[in-house]
Amino acid sequence: MKELYRVMIVESKRQMAHIYKNMIPWEEYGFEVSLMADSETSALAYYGEYKNELIITDIDLNSGNGISLIKKLKSIDPSCIVVVIANQEDYDSVREAFLAGAYDYLLKSRIRYSALANLLGKVKGCLTSQEANEESDDWRMAIEEILGLIRDGQKVDYQLLNSMLIRPELSVLNGCYRMIYFRQDNIKNFNRSMKRYDKPNWMISDEFLDMFRSKLSLRDEIQLQVQEIIRELINDIPQAEIQFTKKHSGLILLPILPKDCYVELSNAIIHAINKRLTYEYSITISSEQEGINSFLDTYLNVMKYHEHKFYDGDSCIELMDDNKAFHEMPKNMFPYEGIIVQGVSEQNFKKVELGYLNAMNFMQENMIAPQDVKAYFVNILQHTELMIKKKGMEAEYPFDILRDGIMESESIMYLKLELEKMFKTLIDWSKEHHVSKYHPKVTVMLDYIDQHIDEKISLDRVVAAVNLSTTHASRMFKADVGQSIIEYINQRKMKYAKELMHDESKKIKDIAIAVGIKDQLYFNKVFKKYYHMSPREYRKKL
Repeated sequence: MKELYRVMIVESKRQMAHIYKNMIPWEEYGFEVSLMADSETSALAYYGEYKNELIITDIDLNSGNGISLIKKLKSIDPSCIVVVIANQEDYDSVREAFLAGAYDYLLKSRIRYSALANLLGKVKGCLTSQEANEESDDWRMAIEEILGLIRDGQKVDYQLLNSMLIRPELSVLNGCYRMIYFRQDNIKNFNRSMKRYDKPNWMISDEFLDMFRSKLSLRDEIQLQVQEIIRELINDIPQAEIQFTKKHSGLILLPILPKDCYVELSNAIIHAINKRLTYEYSITISSEQEGINSFLDTYLNVMKYHEHKFYDGDSCIELMDDNKAFHEMPKNMFPYEGIIVQGVSEQNFKKVELGYLNAMNFMQENMIAPQDVKAYFVNILQHTELMIKKKGMEAEYPFDILRDGIMESESIMYLKLELEKMFKTLIDWSKEHHVSKYHPKVTVMLDYIDQHIDEKISLDRVVAAVNLSTTHASRMFKADVGQSIIEYINQRKMKYAKELMHDESKKIKDIAIAVGIKDQLYFNKVFKKYYHMSPREYRKKL
């Protein structure tokens, strides 16, 4: 608390100002008259520089007036205390002064020692209360900062935290209590909407600054509204207290109550926030705890347990008494990974979708730890990125954005949506940028086969086109195409032969020669293998 509160007297007649100054020993009441002004302009100038705690102003000034002064002072500092001096007949002016934000008024004809003493007593009480509130707000902000750092995995002074917890507002920590952790759902996705502006060239733009200010303002507004909602709901519970850990998350400390009461309160909080703000919040309720020394571990554990909302979805309530546990990723998850990467390689979204949905169903059924789930799909993304680069990527793709999308998904539902969007855009992009389905050398082999489809094509001739060993080329071809080089050659020739069958002028033996097979019996055998009928039977069905 300040030793002396500063007073500015605004009076058009300097003599009267001195009379007020000398009328009472201001210091004995905790005040000092530090400034005197005779006009609205000078009073505003002085206040802007010195920020007096109490302003006593006459209605009539040398320039401007007391009513206008009050309005302008309140626009500068809504918490400033202004007392107006008025004549007996100035009822309307006094009314205007109160409407403008005046704290009190004094009648010129009745200004005496006692009147001033009573006024200063009331003002001092008001200022003391303001200071207490400011101190409380400062304390809460300091706690919020420390808890936010802990939440983000940063190192903090835990002894400092414990010392700050010794507050009358947190008396519940002296006994047995439960902690309720609340957090806005999918806040990471909310924050990610700003990332495209987080670049050096954007930092100086008006658009970025406007959006940044708007975002900060929105966070503050949401926090205040959430705080108001929760305080209304816990108002009748003795020792109940709320403390934010971040703008979007916080703690409610409650004495021991029947377990159902915590669940009912949590439901009421979730529904009230959603109804009034249309935001979704999830809640985790700790087990019973005792004493300040348990606070930190409880806070860390309740945040960790909150991760169970990954499977339970938005607006859920997690009760630590249930003792749910996550499991590690098993080692037999490779088949899904292979299907997904192959699907992207083939630009086949249906195959990709089948792979990741089956993988996610397995993870959900077995409660795999969320960090393991995300790491699994990040690994698939890395393999996909490597595969695309090997196949001749013509343009850079923002894989880092895709990784962020996976890591910032806070529920399996959002992760599914993120993966669906990710793979669809990735496949569309690969088609748009002409990213081949196959390794460049495999593409060369395929082109060679197409260009020589009317010839006898040997394995050696195909391999010679890419300057690789037969083993290496065959392995690479089968990995990309899904069949051996010889199998593909035969299939491709039979497909071409089937197309030629539609030309009735061509004899079957001529078609065989046209696809590079001179032995008609061998041609008939291969054709029947792929189409389960002879060439002659196929032609009859046309």
